[in-house]
Order: sequence, then structure tokens, then C-alpha cells
Amino acid sequence: MLEVIMKTALVTLIKILSMGFLSSGIFMAANIVAPLKTKTSQRESQLPRLTVSFKEFSPSFAAFEDDYYVADAPPEKIPADIKAVQLVLDKIDMMDGMKSEEKISLPQLTMNPVLAVRETLQETQNPAAAAAARLPAESGVQVPHHWLQGKIELSGGLAISDSRDQIRVGWVHDGQALNTAKIDLREGTYEIKVQSLEGDLIAELADSKGFILGEAVIDLDALAKERGRDQLLMDNVDIKIEPYHFGFRGQALSVYDTPTNRSPVAQVVTRVGKHDLYFKADEKGKIVDETVSQHSTAVITASRSQFRDTLLLADFERSQNIRMFPEKFLKAFFDTLKVDSKDRDGGLIWGVVNKDNTPSSGYQVRLVDHPEAVPVYFTMYIATRDLKSTSTDGQFAFTGILDGDYELEVINSMDQKVDSKLISVRSGFVTQAEFEVAKRKTVAVRPFDPLSSTRKDVQLSALGSDAIHDIRTEEILRIPVFEGSDPFLIYTRPVNAKTDSSVFATRNSKFLDIPVLNTEWWERIQAQNKIQVKGGVVIGFIDTEARFEVFVEDSQPQTKILYFNHIGEIIPHGSHELANGFIVYSLGDGLKTLVLQSESGFITTEMAFLDGESVSLMYKAL
Repeated sequence: MLEVIMKTALVTLIKILSMGFLSSGIFMAANIVAPLKTKTSQRESQLPRLTVSFKEFSPSFAAFEDDYYVADAPPEKIPADIKAVQLVLDKIDMMDGMKSEEKISLPQLTMNPVLAVRETLQETQNPAAAAAARLPAESGVQVPHHWLQGKIELSGGLAISDSRDQIRVGWVHDGQALNTAKIDLREGTYEIKVQSLEGDLIAELADSKGFILGEAVIDLDALAKERGRDQLLMDNVDIKIEPYHFGFRGQALSVYDTPTNRSPVAQVVTRVGKHDLYFKADEKGKIVDETVSQHSTAVITASRSQFRDTLLLADFERSQNIRMFPEKFLKAFFDTLKVDSKDRDGGLIWGVVNKDNTPSSGYQVRLVDHPEAVPVYFTMYIATRDLKSTSTDGQFAFTGILDGDYELEVINSMDQKVDSKLISVRSGFVTQAEFEVAKRKTVAVRPFDPLSSTRKDVQLSALGSDAIHDIRTEEILRIPVFEGSDPFLIYTRPVNAKTDSSVFATRNSKFLDIPVLNTEWWERIQAQNKIQVKGGVVIGFIDTEARFEVFVEDSQPQTKILYFNHIGEIIPHGSHELANGFIVYSLGDGLKTLVLQSESGFITTEMAFLDGESVSLMYKAL
């Protein structure tokens, strides 16, 4: 089959070439591209100028027609001064009377063919158009698509130990796997075609049962920023597959810790919310626990003697740096600022503003809707009330904050909000809040109804943004987010619905499926069970074939849990019927962490934000 495809593609190519390029397009072979002398500055080809035979078959050689056709080039002959090299055919049966010894000529074009051809053809017809064609590649000129090539490396002890193990490389965009790569295991290389430099290149090492042993992700948007979007072929896009990490990972570090001066804190106990579930750091401050799902979120508290307890919101998909604050250090801090004794025992917020992973100056930090809370800034760990924004160490702090949940925002020198986070404050704790204001990306969000395949019109907004997105005509919405090791909060409301819903989402993925409340189902369940949204409601949709149980923190006597099946019907807890969801109500306000445990013993934790006005949703696979 493959040989037939190659023959057909090449014969079609030969026909077009024999017509003297009178068609409306132009074809190129990526393997023999060479620079064309033009007045525009062109990138030199990194490909060798050599003869290619069918024995050296590669996807980029097999797809002449599909790959390098310039659809919008004028129907003119290619100028005679374009030089050519010869492509020598191997012995192969040809159609239409062609002999296998015959040679064909292909034009040598630049790595930016559209720009070069436009300029050459337009220059004699329209000087103004020729000048416009000499714009740089970033001005919107696009190549048909791209070939990525590189080496594959297994690291961290990974190896192919069974002939049934597989290495897979694929292009994933908006949650869809769009193409897979050709892999040469003997050479340890891959080659893949992508229509655009968007989404991710994902490589996996899977065992014979399909379980992922290792993974690597290359952000194609970042690759395009680094190398440009006008290259037909990008080589040396190497992939290093590392062991896939399960569970919660992190490290307890002193407030004094810097990239050049490591200061881990040993034997720290990290607790999930107010549950009995906890993890303990080793002598190097490192925490690894594989009993809990990596796709979890939680309010995390960390404790150790002679340190004040730390609190942070954690997304388990990222390794957490947990800052620990010695009591002696905080005493010196309070003494320097002459903080009242009552405020010393209150909530303390401490954080840093980073830009490209480096502490950055010139940023203000505010508690939204609390102008009375005035931050202090630092100069090399020395706090002062004289500064009005961060200095070179990027640090800030708020003292004497009352217990509760707050939105914390960062403002740049032009009084523009650049990021915001939801935080939780408790008396006697240091709330950790770290910002990365340079690394912004776009997340593709697809709202869906877990109980129905019917598409719904939805209004969507994110915490900290004034923008309300109305999803009526598009299935996928793109929203900007900043980097971080904490989740962010998204609100959704089906059009004409009475109730908002909220869901925590990871900043670490470029595509998110966001559950939306089924209005008809919810209004029926709400009426049947006399559920009040203002009492605090969490609804979880669970994709599982195993039985599970839900545990809540701060459970009140009036708190109740209902379980429902795959069609949303309430079922008795402990019955033989498998549950696919739950409803917790009368739970109260604030940030809560729920623990879901399946009969296999595997644990998932998930945060819920209850504000008395919206229903908190979650969608988990157990």
C-alpha cells in the first residue's frame, strides 16, 4: 500500500513538472531545498543538497503534492533563472510509459517559498505589491505546514524492556490527537507532519498493556516563538522522555531558599485540607506520595516545629515548592515593622512576584475589595513600609488578615492587572502566594454537560477577569491564563439558567473539558430534596467502573451526601448499583477539600469553592 502511494504521488509530480509549471502552484521537495537569491532576507536551509532515493523514504519525500503547494501563487511560469538540482529515481515500476532511469528536475526554493515566489512574480507587474512582499516572515506569511524531526531519548532509568513496549509520538491540539509520527527505533529518531505550530507534541513510552511509563511534552507555540513560524522543516526538535510521575510531589524549602542557595526543610508534614490524609518530607525536604491521583487539587497545610504553619492552594499536576517560615525569622519581621501583638497571631500572606522565574520589581499587590489591607515590600528580606511596589527580590506581605478566602491581584507600573489568584487565610498560618507574570498562555476550554450529549449555550468567566464569554457558535473558547502551581477558578452558566456553577481548572494544560450544570436535572433534584444553594453545594460527576466514597471536611450535622447513577437518578448509598456522581449540600461557605476514595484504594482530592451563590462542580476519572 505504501509503495502504491509513493508511486502515485511521484507520477503526479512528474506530470506537473513536465508541463513546465504552468499550473497555479509550485511544488518543492523538502530534502533538496536550497536558497533562492532574492532581495528579501531568507533563512538558510538546514537540509543537505543531495539526491534522494526511494530507499531513503521519509514522509516529507512522499508527500510532494500535499506539502509544498502554494495555493495562492499567480498562474505564471517560474522565472528561468531559478536553478535546479536533479532527483534521481531508483529502479521502480512507473506508470504512463515513464522509464525508471529518467530523471526529473525540481526547483531550488527557499525555506520561505511563499514569500520568495510572490516577490519574484509580482516584481515585474506591480512594484507596490513587490514591496509588500518583502515584509518579514512574521507579517503573516504562512507555509502550508511543517515537518518536525529530531532524536528521541529515554532518561531517568527508562528503557524498552519488552518487545511489546511502544514509543508513540503524536500531535495533539484542542484535546484531539491529529497525527502520529514515523519512528525509527534503531536510529532513535522521529518525523511528524503538523498543520500548524499549535498545541503540543506528546511522546510516550507505553508498556504492553498500554500504561504510560514515561512522557515528554513539547509546546509547539513556544517552539514557534523560538524558531519562527515560517520554516517548512524544523530539525533537531529533540524529545527527552522522562518517567511519568504519579501522585503528589513537592519539596519543603525555607524562606531563605534561592536558586543559588538551596535550603530544604526536613520532616515537614503536609496535610490535605483538614482530613487525616498527609504526606511527610524526607531529609532533603522532598515529598512523593503515589497513593493520590496526580489530577487532584487541594488546600495544603505544612507543619514542623519551630516553623509557622504554611497554607497554599495546590494543583498536583505540578511539583509544589512549599515555603517554610522560621518563628525567629517572623519575630524579626514583626519587630522591624512594629506589628501589634494581636496582628502577629492573625493571618499572614507572604509571596513573590516573578518574571521569567526571576524576582521582579515595580509590581503592586492588592487584596481585592479590601483597600484597608496595605502590603509591605522587601529589600533583600528586610521589610519596609516605605516602598510602594516590589523591589528586586519581588517579595511582599500582608499582616493581620482575618480568616477567609480572598482574591489577590498583581498590578504593573501602568496600573494594569496582570494576574490574580484565589487564596485562603487562617489565623496562625502563612498563606503562600507566588506569581509568574511573564509566562502567559491561551487555554482552550470546551464546556460539556456530563448528563447529556446535547450542546448548550453557555456564559463563561474566569476569576479575576471582567470578560464574560458567551459560547453560542463555537464549541471551544480560548482564554488567557498565567503560569502557576495553583488552579484557577472558572464560572459557567447555561443561557437562561438561574444558577451559576464554579469549577477549579489546572493552569498546566492547554485544553480543558469544563463540566456545565444540567439545568433541568438540577432543578428537579433540588426541588425533590429541598436543597438550598446558599447552604453550600458540591456536585461531582465521576467516570468510573468501581465503587467509591466521598469524604468532606468540616462536616456539619446538617451536611448530607447523595449519590446518583449515570443518568442522574438518586440511588441509595451502599446499594448494588454503581454510582457515577454525588451531591454534597448544607456544607457551608469557603474553600473545601473533598477526598474521593475508590474500592481499589486509589485516592483523588478536589477543591470546591462555596460562596452561597453558585454550585461547585467537579468532573473526575477514578
